[in-house]
Amino acid sequence: MSYLNKIILCFTKDKIVGYQYKDKIISESGDEFETLQHFYDVYTRREEYNKKRQLQQYLKQLN
Repeated sequence: MSYLNKIILCFTKDKIVGYQYKDKIISESGDEFETLQHFYDVYTRREEYNKKRQLQQYLKQLN
């Protein structure tokens, strides 16, 4: 099955790549999403979580 579009989320640290098919989007890691919005939202939340966690670890090191 060939994909319609290749999607690269450039705002993520790891430059997440996904492939859009007629009925779903699949990331290179194998995660499946029903819509492009769902794909975007999941990785946006993960990126925000990772940034908060890095900040917390940095602040712990300062104390």
